Amino acid sequence: MSQDELDSTDAAAKVPPLRPRIDIAMRHPTPETQERVMHRDRGMHLARQEAWDRLSHEIRAAEAKRELTSGGTPVAALLSRGARHDAVKAARDAILVGDIAGGFDALIALHDDLREGCPGDHAVKHVVAAAYLDLAQICAGGQSLGKLSPNLRKTHDRALETAYQLVDRFDPFANDSPLWAAVRCGVLPADPAPEQRVADDYEDVIELDPGCPGHLRAMGRDLLPARFGSYGLLDQQARRVVGQTSDVWGTGAYSIVMAGATEMDPGVLNHIDSDLFAEGVYEILTRFPSPHYANIFAAFTGLIVPSTGIDTPVTRQIIGCFDWIIADYLTELHPILWAEARRPGTAPRRDGDPIRRGRNRAEQAISQRIGSFLHEGESIVFTASGMRISKD
Repeated sequence: MSQDELDSTDAAAKVPPLRPRIDIAMRHPTPETQERVMHRDRGMHLARQEAWDRLSHEIRAAEAKRELTSGGTPVAALLSRGARHDAVKAARDAILVGDIAGGFDALIALHDDLREGCPGDHAVKHVVAAAYLDLAQICAGGQSLGKLSPNLRKTHDRALETAYQLVDRFDPFANDSPLWAAVRCGVLPADPAPEQRVADDYEDVIELDPGCPGHLRAMGRDLLPARFGSYGLLDQQARRVVGQTSDVWGTGAYSIVMAGATEMDPGVLNHIDSDLFAEGVYEILTRFPSPHYANIFAAFTGLIVPSTGIDTPVTRQIIGCFDWIIADYLTELHPILWAEARRPGTAPRRDGDPIRRGRNRAEQAISQRIGSFLHEGESIVFTASGMRISKD
């Protein structure tokens, strides 16, 4: 049975027999998706033209302004991702057909090109370091490293070590570069004692770029017991980063960190301060009243947390946030965010139609929470001013 069928089966057991009609505008592609593609394609274009000086200028300019997309993705990181796209794709394609050595060679060619074109340029060299990190992730394929074949493990370790060596050449603060601070976090697995660095390294990247939620989510994941931290350190740093980013997120940084961690480990729910989490979500949606963040936290509270099956006063309070999020802040549906919402302990879905899957997930979550309160002939309507109940 497919995951979509399982989703539908689970929902059928909880939703009233006559599922209510849900009238909500669906947005795809979203502004965030369009902006990501635009900046990534710009980086790809400059790399294909070998316009390394121009690429360096645009990455530096985006970093200097801390330019973000509407969903909080650093533009400089997207330019870098586009610039390494062809090399990383060639590496991935080679590994998929068993040419593991060829995968590494594709990045060596990129490295050689940039060594000749822009020696010592921190902005362009980030493209190389990030490409090696991409290759390490491709080799791992989401598996534990102990399950990799010897050749894949060797290439993984070699790629990670190469990125690790590049990190020491560029100081994030001297270069005012959140990109390099993020790479320092990315190479933590290559460090002999990552547990001693993880908290400080993430404090550095968040200090340099406090408006990027991706750094907060990544910190939550790397502070898990299965990575380089503990539940106690996770809670401590999530609270500490609130003070570090209060002018941007208020208490919302706590919620972002804990949501990122929970998506990987449902055990986090036994350590969350649910009052602080709810307060943080409210502050985020008040400060950034966009459909993007409303969809992210609606999916977390209405889909991800319920899927853990953990029923405690804490989880009930977090799930309860779903009601006011959709009533007061959800004005349109971004199905791709619901499709990408990762249920703890499961691998990301790559098959099927993500738009259909995302819409189904959202409608099922809404129906499960609200459907039983409707009378016959009533439907749920979402407008620019909020949710209302309509009589057919």
